[in-house]
Amino acid sequence: MPSAPSAARRDKLTTLPGSQVKLRLEIEADVPGGLERAKVRALVENANTLGFIEKSVE
Repeated sequence: MPSAPSAARRDKLTTLPGSQVKLRLEIEADVPGGLERAKVRALVENANTLGFIEKSVE
């Protein structure tokens, strides 16, 4: 759920006639030792819960 300040800024843009607003969030992390399966599963489940469209763990 977006915070009130960020939602307010987005709403200011979306109320402009003809405006189209896209919000993107990219998270990149480097884990030298890799991740355990349980951690990967939790990350993907959290991404699903938050409604992320694209998600990958490499």
